[in-house]
Amino acid sequence: MTGLASALSDLAAAGDGELADALDALAAEASKAAKATDPLQAATSGSFDAAGRKLDDACTNA
Repeated sequence: MTGLASALSDLAAAGDGELADALDALAAEASKAAKATDPLQAATSGSFDAAGRKLDDACTNA
């Protein structure tokens, strides 16, 4: 999860607008999951899923 958060943050820094915001949001969720006692459970949370859907929508609209 730490690697995922880092990669998403790097991608967000290279972009702008809705897509960069969505990448940052998913990176934040991945970072939270990495720090959780149970990272797998954290990665299946509603907020992680919502951030993933937001990124999917941003990619569709890009």
